[in-house]
Amino acid sequence: MLDNEVVKARQNEEWRMEYMTLVMKEMEKYEEGLERGRSEGREEGRKEGHKEAAKYSSLPEGEFAEKMKQVE
Repeated sequence: MLDNEVVKARQNEEWRMEYMTLVMKEMEKYEEGLERGRSEGREEGRKEGHKEAAKYSSLPEGEFAEKMKQVE
């Protein structure tokens, strides 16, 4: 009984198209999330790097960060 329903569901073209569309949308969202996380990580790393570099500079941290933004 259940096996027959599974076979019918697999053969239903409309259902397959809807399912594949959903899977594709989920993959796009996943990729967008990865890129957002990478971007946020780069920004966080950049800020931490500025803080660390400012320790070895004669400039105050905020001023050092502003000068680094001008360079980027």
